[in-house]
Amino acid sequence: MKKTFIAMFLTLLTLSVTLLFAGGDPDDMQRPIGGFQYDQIDGKWDCGEYGVLDLSTDGPTIYGTYTFQDGILQGRVQGTTFSGTWEQRGNQKKGNFEFRLEIRRKSARPTHMVGKWNYAGDEGWQESPWNCARK
Repeated sequence: MKKTFIAMFLTLLTLSVTLLFAGGDPDDMQRPIGGFQYDQIDGKWDCGEYGVLDLSTDGPTIYGTYTFQDGILQGRVQGTTFSGTWEQRGNQKKGNFEFRLEIRRKSARPTHMVGKWNYAGDEGWQESPWNCARK
């Protein structure tokens, strides 16, 4: 009886400590300490209304094409941020983007990019997001 009580007590204590330290900021749990390497985001991404984004790396510079308005982009990763410039050849518009890289499913590489964008010369960001999920 005493051994059972001690075993139950230790189990509850372990569970309580685990739950206590598992809290914290969800954003901190979705990104690795120190950020990502530039070659961890290459590949195809589903960006909803902006279409498929296909990223490739050439050293630390990342190049991409996306289907919306025959778009192209290039940028770099620093920590958990992928930022750079975009251009749409279909409508002659261009600007800047900034994605926060996240892991939302079991993976060593980012699975989601939460983004914002603007037009060249704008000081602020557009209200509509530019979010993508790895295909």
